[in-house]
Amino acid sequence: MTSKRALIVDDSRSARVILSRMLEAYDLQVDTSESAEQALEYLRQSRPDVIFMDHLMPGMDGFQAIQAIKSNPETATIPVMMYTSQEGELYVSQARALGAVGVLPKGWVSFGSDGAVFDVSASPSQPTATAATRPHNRPARTHPRFVMRTGCVRARPAR
Repeated sequence: MTSKRALIVDDSRSARVILSRMLEAYDLQVDTSESAEQALEYLRQSRPDVIFMDHLMPGMDGFQAIQAIKSNPETATIPVMMYTSQEGELYVSQARALGAVGVLPKGWVSFGSDGAVFDVSASPSQPTATAATRPHNRPARTHPRFVMRTGCVRARPAR
């Protein structure tokens, strides 16, 4: 089975490194872009299985990038997860209205935890939507209200 590929788009190097390490722990290959413009250039040549997009970046912001991605028939089916410090139900609604599958809050994820990761094994039109954190030996549990409010999704660890 071929490895899934994720693209992280964020102007913050530390945010790219933290999320990259977390995704690599789930056996995802990770590419990164420092800007939305650089990401759109990357998408002319490559097709990741999922995109994690920051919102506030110099130049084109994350919402503008989602509009460009979703308006292009060649990239429209790639799931985009907002990875941002922006929060609130209104923000999640705006992100989803533009085509994002949900919002992964930067403050919620910390390196080394079993946090929120997008399940790229789900079909692009029906992504898995569960959120859970797993302390060391505890089984994963979902919290529907958290999922509904944040739009976060969780991946199954590689087996």
